[in-house]
Amino acid sequence: MTVPVKRRLQRVASTFNAKARRLHVPGVVSWQMLASLGDICRYCDTELRLEDGSWDHYIPFDKGGTNELTNIVRCCTTCQRTKFTKTEDEHFEHGRRIVTCKRPGCGKQYQPRWAEWQNGRARYCSHQCAGSAKGQGW
Repeated sequence: MTVPVKRRLQRVASTFNAKARRLHVPGVVSWQMLASLGDICRYCDTELRLEDGSWDHYIPFDKGGTNELTNIVRCCTTCQRTKFTKTEDEHFEHGRRIVTCKRPGCGKQYQPRWAEWQNGRARYCSHQCAGSAKGQGW
């Protein structure tokens, strides 16, 4: 293992541990533990080198997850960024969610933001469509 890769793993482990302490979440991980997690993305099965990709808390802290090795998985950067604080089921559901814009004449299909979908506000594909719909009662 090269020195830059080891330093990266140490930095990731340190960040995980600091966030867990700040949020009073149990568990501590080391860089050796992170290095042992394999080379396949948990969510999309992409093959990863140790210097690529990321690590993710399978069950997010805000949904009761811990900072223990059993709750940390390897993933590609794209999946880690789109999953954010969703559970695995929510992540896959969001990936399949396609909505049609409610503005008459538009009909564009798009993937809404997760929070907007959960709050029932995913009606328009853009600020322009939402603005033109304001006061129209659609």
